[in-house]
Amino acid sequence: MQFKQLLCAASLIGAAFTASQPALSAIQSDRSLMITETQILNQFSAQAIFEKLLADEGDTNQTAQDVLDNWPGCQNAANQTFNGFPVTCRSLTLGNINNYRPIALTNRFDLADDQQCGEYRIAFADVLGTGEAINFMILEAQLPNPSPSLGKEGCRPIAEFWANLSANNNTASRGVALKQFYFEGINGIPAVFDVNHFAGGENGSGQIRLNHRNSRLTTWSQFEFRTIPNSGSLVIAQSTAKDTPFDELATDASTHPLASAFKSAVLDALTVNGENLLANTMSALSINLPDNLATGSSISDEFGTDIFGGVLGHFDAQGSFANDIQSQLNAAGSGLTP
Repeated sequence: MQFKQLLCAASLIGAAFTASQPALSAIQSDRSLMITETQILNQFSAQAIFEKLLADEGDTNQTAQDVLDNWPGCQNAANQTFNGFPVTCRSLTLGNINNYRPIALTNRFDLADDQQCGEYRIAFADVLGTGEAINFMILEAQLPNPSPSLGKEGCRPIAEFWANLSANNNTASRGVALKQFYFEGINGIPAVFDVNHFAGGENGSGQIRLNHRNSRLTTWSQFEFRTIPNSGSLVIAQSTAKDTPFDELATDASTHPLASAFKSAVLDALTVNGENLLANTMSALSINLPDNLATGSSISDEFGTDIFGGVLGHFDAQGSFANDIQSQLNAAGSGLTP
């Protein structure tokens, strides 16, 4: 988690305090924001989580290992598309579920709004590997606001739960509390691990992300997946890779019907100096791309070049889109160039 996001989460938690509760300065990030203590993490296994999701659906025909074995992917078939765009197909081998070890629990209360109370995540690493494949998986559950009419105030029980962990000096006790929060729920708040909490950002819910590499000689691929609740069995489906546009939408010559929507989204993100794509810090850079512009994966190599490298490869720095960007930059008072 980026430092700015940690501070934002801490600030929002602090806003939930009363005078009798700990001051914001008392928030300890390693207890209330990102937990990496082995004694606590050892209580969380990938198998137990997927068994919980299977139970939510009443699915007795699959095991947790079956879920990984049947994970959606493709076998390099020709003419594959996702969300209406061509996609580079990769088979996904996730291997033995017992090889996955938790590496962090994360409090993303900073993502809360009036309708939902943020995301509560757990990240796993495939520590033993699957042949040469390398996998990192993060389950990002979004908790609904139990009292949306109250706005963020409805999320107070969740904020206070995380805040109070800072004052608890007993690691075992914090572990018990976190396990209950994630697996069972607290104070009328449902369990984090619930099949309804991973139904995808396009459905106002959380998601499951996978960072996958077939071998140490291939590029990283980042994918997003979602559950399809009330299916009668646990169904995992591929979702769009958010804020990862189809690269050819950036070309002046594009005849794709969504090219103008992509270009409008970029220009809208250049309206105010200090915000969105004109933010003053790397961590604050953002763009609101509609989901129908997103592809099925984000690709990055060992040098960190992601799919936006493909966008730049289709961008004409002397073309009409570049001219529109420059006009927007000038209007915003920015000294940047396209």
